[in-house]
Amino acid sequence: MHLLYYSLAFALPYLPSISGASDKDSSKTHLPCTIRSSTSGAFFDLNPLRVLPPNPSKKTSKEVQTESWQAKGYDYGANFTLNFCGGVVEELKDVVGVDEGRWRNVSAFYEKGGKTYSIGQQNLEPVFRGRKLVLNYTDGSPCPSSPSRRSASPRKIVDDDDDDEKPRKSSPKEPTRRKSTVISLLCDKDPLNP
Repeated sequence: MHLLYYSLAFALPYLPSISGASDKDSSKTHLPCTIRSSTSGAFFDLNPLRVLPPNPSKKTSKEVQTESWQAKGYDYGANFTLNFCGGVVEELKDVVGVDEGRWRNVSAFYEKGGKTYSIGQQNLEPVFRGRKLVLNYTDGSPCPSSPSRRSASPRKIVDDDDDDEKPRKSSPKEPTRRKSTVISLLCDKDPLNP
């Protein structure tokens, strides 16, 4: 099996614990796309990275980002577009293998060969994997079936029994594998570091 991994790193400011909130209180006040480290007690909020769709009734300043984040797919042949804590702000159409009702929830995608492929639906629950802060988007467009999986299907048994008239049991349908994205965030403890 051939796997490709892409890394997109953002420096996040270190945010101290919420003042006046104990560990018991923090479980009650859990905000979407936030997490508290169980080892250091540090609080991380990914919401400032979220790009919001422009409000047509308000004039946006030049400092406000109006397009989703872009990442180059140097060895993939396509560039990636993603958002944090929400769907991408670009209007998507005809996303391969994704129901139209879920196009608004696509948080990462790429375009290749004139087609749009989702590489994950939005997720508001970052997690720690060791010391790394991770955001995982799952349930994207279907993965192409690999030749090794097709050749691994059960072979037809040829025998001389006279029960050839009986219908053979078909093998169970293999579940569809779907594209996903794992974003590993590097948290910079020095907010003045460029």
